[in-house]
Amino acid sequence: LLGQWNLADDLAYPWRIDELMGAAPLVTYDEVPQAVSPSDASCGLWVDPNTGHFSGAIRGAPLTAGYGPHFDRRHVTWRACTGGGGAKSWYHYAYGNWSGNRYPDTSYSGINDGTDDVIPVCSTQWTENFGSAPAPGFVPGGAWMFFGALVNPDQPGGAVYDYGCLIGQKWAEVRIPRPSMDFARPCGADRWAYEPTSARCATFVDGTHVQANSSSTITTGDYCLVAGVGGITSGVYQITGVAGTVYALGTLLRTAPVPTESGSGLIGKLRWPTAPAIGGRISVSAAVQSGPSVLITLDAPATDLRTADLVDFSGVSGLGSSLAVTVTDTTHFSVTGTLSGSYAGGGFVASHGAASYEWFDDQAKGDYFVAEWQFNQRDWQERERVITQAAVGGCGSCPDITPASSAHIRPNQAGHGMPRGVSALNITEACRTFTPCCPQVLAISPNGETWTNGTTYGFTSMAADARYGARWQKAIVQNMGDPLWLAPHKVCESGAPTACGWVEDDGSCEADACASGSGTRYYAHRPMVEARASVPTGAPAMPSGCEINLLDITALNGSPGAGVVLPPPDGLGYVSDSSGADPLQPVPAVTPWGIYLRELGCVCATTRSDFAALYQANWVQC
Repeated sequence: LLGQWNLADDLAYPWRIDELMGAAPLVTYDEVPQAVSPSDASCGLWVDPNTGHFSGAIRGAPLTAGYGPHFDRRHVTWRACTGGGGAKSWYHYAYGNWSGNRYPDTSYSGINDGTDDVIPVCSTQWTENFGSAPAPGFVPGGAWMFFGALVNPDQPGGAVYDYGCLIGQKWAEVRIPRPSMDFARPCGADRWAYEPTSARCATFVDGTHVQANSSSTITTGDYCLVAGVGGITSGVYQITGVAGTVYALGTLLRTAPVPTESGSGLIGKLRWPTAPAIGGRISVSAAVQSGPSVLITLDAPATDLRTADLVDFSGVSGLGSSLAVTVTDTTHFSVTGTLSGSYAGGGFVASHGAASYEWFDDQAKGDYFVAEWQFNQRDWQERERVITQAAVGGCGSCPDITPASSAHIRPNQAGHGMPRGVSALNITEACRTFTPCCPQVLAISPNGETWTNGTTYGFTSMAADARYGARWQKAIVQNMGDPLWLAPHKVCESGAPTACGWVEDDGSCEADACASGSGTRYYAHRPMVEARASVPTGAPAMPSGCEINLLDITALNGSPGAGVVLPPPDGLGYVSDSSGADPLQPVPAVTPWGIYLRELGCVCATTRSDFAALYQANWVQC
C-alpha cells in the first residue's frame, strides 16, 4: 500500500514545509473494518455478513499528477465541544471533503480543518483530523509500523488508539543547512561566556563593588562577567573579595558586550576562563627581532588573546612552544625569544594546549544519523504477568505457574525516558554532501525510491502480536542543539530576575509581552548544528557537562553515566484551548525545517535585531 505513493514524484506529492507530521494521504483496502462476532455457536465455516459490502480494492491511490482536487465522500471532519468540568467531547461535524482545501466555492471552506491544507490535491483519501486511525495527533513523525496500539502504552498518559491491524508510514525529508560541531571548542570567544547557573542580578554599590540579589557559587579569584550595572564598565573582572552577596572587583581585564538578559545588571562566573584564546591557528605575516623580544604580526586578528597567555609556534624558526605573550593589539604581540635568521613567512601560531587546528572547523560536512527503535512488547509484559500471577494468592508454590525467572526485563529504561518496550536502539551515522541544484534527500521507505542526491533506508520486518501489539520506528536526525549551549539567566529587572515567564524563542522572534510582572519574555533559540551520535575518532574530549553520546538499551538498564537518551518520536496530541474553541489542530512537531523557516522570517523582517543577528550567525541568510 505504501508503494502507491512515490515520494520521489514531487509533482504528485509536492514537498511540504508544514510540521503536521501525521497528516498525509491514506491508502487502505476496501475491506471489513472489524469482524462481526457470530450470533450462535454453530459449527462449520462462518462468513462475516459484512464482507458483501466491500470490494477489497485499494482506496487512496493518487490521481495522475495535475489532476484534482478530489472529493472523498467518506472523509469525516471532526469538531469538539466543551462539557462539564472542561472535558471535550468530539463529534462528527461533516461528511465528505475536498483534498488540499481546493474547493472553488469559498463558502465551503468552513467545513475544512487545518490538516486538509497540507494534503496534495491529487489525493483520493487522507487522514482525518481526529477520529479514525491513523489520526495526526496520535501518530509520530518518521517512518513506522504499528500493529494494535498506535501509541506506546508505556508512556504515562499517552493516548492509545487500538486500530487492530497493521498500519505504516514512510518518510522523506530534505537536509537543512547548519554548521557542523566545532570540536576545538571551547576556545576563542567561549572564554568570555558566563555560566548561567552562577549568574545573579546585580546592583551598584560603589566603583569597585556590586551586590547580587542572592548567594552564588562565585568566590574570590573567580573571573566574572559584570554587565549592565550602572556605574560599572561592562566587562570581565577577577573577584578579589566576597562579603555575603557583595563582590569586590579587581582590574577590568576586558570590556565585553552587554548581553540582552543582563537588563538592569548581571554578574556571572566565566564558564571556561582558561579556554584557548586562539581556535585553530593563525598565520604569522611578520616576525621581527627587537632586543630580547620578537615582535609578531598576524594575518588575522586574535581578538580573544590577552597578555600572559601562552602560545606555540610552528614554522617560525627559533620560536617554540609555551611562550607568554605581551599583547599590543589584536594583530600584534611580542614574545621573549631569538629568531634563527630572518623570517620569510609560512609560520603559524596557536594557543598552547589547544586542540590541533584541524578540529577548529564548523563548515558543513553533511553529517546526520538514522535511529531505529525495535520493540518487543511481549517479552517484558508476559514476564511481568507471570511474576505477578505467581505472587498473588500464594500461588508461588504451584508448579505450573512458577515463573522460569523472576528477573524483570529491561526494568530501568523507562525511568530514563525510554519506553520499556524498546528492545534495541540501532544508530547509523552517515553523511550526505552538498551538490549544487540538488537537494540532499534522506528517506525511509520499503519501496526503494531514489534521488539525484539522496539516500533511502529500508524498513525492518516485525512480528505482529494481537495481544500486546507490535511497533517499529525509524527516524532521521539531521540537526541538534549545540551541545555547549545553555539557556541564559533570566533577564534582570530592578535588581531581580524577571517575574515573567522565561521561554526559548521558537525561531519566529517573538516579542516580549511582559507588564507588571505578568506575561512572557523570550531568549533566542539555541544554535543548531549537524547531528552526530558520537564524537569522531581522535577528536578532543567534550567539556564537562556537554555530551554527544547516545545511551543504548544496555546502558539504560545498568549504570548509564553521562549521555543522551533518545526515545522514539510519539504522538503529540491536540491543541488544548480552555476557551472551549474547537481544538481541530493536532500539535505540530518541531522540525529542522520549521525552525529554519521561522528564523529565516525573523532575519528577513529583522523584527528583533538581537535574535536576528544570532540566527544569521547560525547560517540563516535572507
